[in-house]
Order: sequence, then C-alpha cells, then structure tokens
Amino acid sequence: MRGGARPAPDRFVAASASLVGSPLCWFTLGPAGRPAVAPGDVVSAGEPLFEHVDDDRVAASGPDTRDQALSVLSGVVESVDGRGIAVRAEGDGLPGAICWGRSVRGSLIVGVARPEEDLRPSAIDVAAAGSIVVGGARVDIEAITRARALGVRGIICGGLLGKDLRQLETSEARQRLSIQPLPPFALLVLEGYGRRPIAGPAWDALSSAAGREVSIVTDPPHVLLDRGVALRMSRGLVRVTAGRDLGREGRLVELRGQVRASGGAYLPAGLVSLESRNASEPVERRIIALADLERLD
Repeated sequence: MRGGARPAPDRFVAASASLVGSPLCWFTLGPAGRPAVAPGDVVSAGEPLFEHVDDDRVAASGPDTRDQALSVLSGVVESVDGRGIAVRAEGDGLPGAICWGRSVRGSLIVGVARPEEDLRPSAIDVAAAGSIVVGGARVDIEAITRARALGVRGIICGGLLGKDLRQLETSEARQRLSIQPLPPFALLVLEGYGRRPIAGPAWDALSSAAGREVSIVTDPPHVLLDRGVALRMSRGLVRVTAGRDLGREGRLVELRGQVRASGGAYLPAGLVSLESRNASEPVERRIIALADLERLD
C-alpha cells in the first residue's frame, strides 16, 4: 500500500460472531396467548411475561385453565402485538447457530475441562438439576436424554450431529403424548453441525459466567450473560473452521498466494502459526485457505 502501512493479513479474513450488547429477544404468543406486559415496561427474570392456554387442559378442566409464562430475562419491553413480545435484554448475548426447545434460565455449570472435549452422559448428575450445562465440541442424544431426565434446563455446546437432532425431535413428539410432559429444556449449539470445538473467546466468556444465572433464548438463538464477562484479548487471533485442523487457533502471519481446494478450485491462502495442542508440542505453521479461517475479534 503506497503512502501508508500495509493492512494486517487477518483483515482479509471474515470475522466470527461475537458478543452482542443488549440483544432484542422475541417471545411468540400462541393463538390463545395474552400478554402480561406493555411497551415500555421493565421486566425482571421470573416475572409474568404472558399467559397461554393449554388446549388439552382446557378440554379436561374448562375454559378458564391458563398458565403464566415467566420471563427468563430482565430487560425493557419494546413492542407487544398479536404475534408476540419483543424485549431488549440486559447484559450481553453470545449468538448461537442452532437452538432447539424453549427459552430457559438457570445457573451455569461447565461440564467439560476443555472446549474440544465432548460432553459425556456420566458428567451429568443430580447436582446439575435446574442448571444450564456447558458442553464442549459435541453433545450426543444419550447425554441430552440423561440431562432432561435429571432436570437440567439446558445445554450449550459447540456442535451437534444431525441424527442426534432427529432423535431428539422424535423423543419430543412421544413426550407430548404423555400425561406428564417434561419441563422446558433448551439446546443451544454455538458453531453448527458436526463435532465443533467452542471458540476460545466464547469459552472464556462462558467459563467466567460459571455459577451465575444465565438464559438461553431461542429467538434469536443466544445465551444471555451479565455485561462485562471476561473475554480473552483476541486481536489478530484466527481460528480454523474446516479441515484437519478444525477448531485450532493461531495467528495469520502473512498471505501466501493460492491453494487448491476440493473440486479443483484455487483459493487465496495464508501462512498460519497454529497454537500447540498442548504445552509439550511445538508451534505448527500451515498454509490454509482464507475461506477456512475466521477472525476472533
């Protein structure tokens, strides 16, 4: 670049999703839903947000059977209409890629030692009842089933296999036919399908929130944390999003022409200095397509 400094190589890499301050959260009203708040109201977690009618209970008990839906977050109501309620949440939201279930709130527990580990069913016990558990790179249907049976309110993880999501849907359909359905539960997947380690800054934010009350909101998919949670200083840090080094983090040292991708296409690439998987291994340098990197700003 003439007359000035060259831009840092990582400026050519797309940024990942980061914390969102005071996200706008949406709560859908069913056909018989009645809002318990109005625009401008300040609502706290645990206060009534709306009423809904359970059609099955109405059939059994009469037309006055209504349930109160309590807010899972604190914030200011921005709008209310026949479709639902929009609340501007307090705190910061960490966005997710996939969310299944209903919005929930609970104390956060970290269930794995490292973000690249899988959440094992044996790591979930009765002490996790009423909490939201942070898994690692993947959670399977066995861990989800055990968590729900023990009263866990939600799980946050990096990745999920499509077959596990299909089994979860099938299990939920059977549960709806039972006399005593399970309480609300949410599964928030931060990265996407497959086995995907949680990004370092997101892991730091969740780890710093351990022991505090957090919320999983389904629309849009977020985990809501207290404002000012600890974040790693990640300027210049990139993460590999595909290939054999999936999930590893490091620094983009310089741009390095092009590399051949699958299908015969050639993509712009760079030399990446990858952090060691453990303290005993040396730093590795690899040439990786820029399309397979994301910037962790």
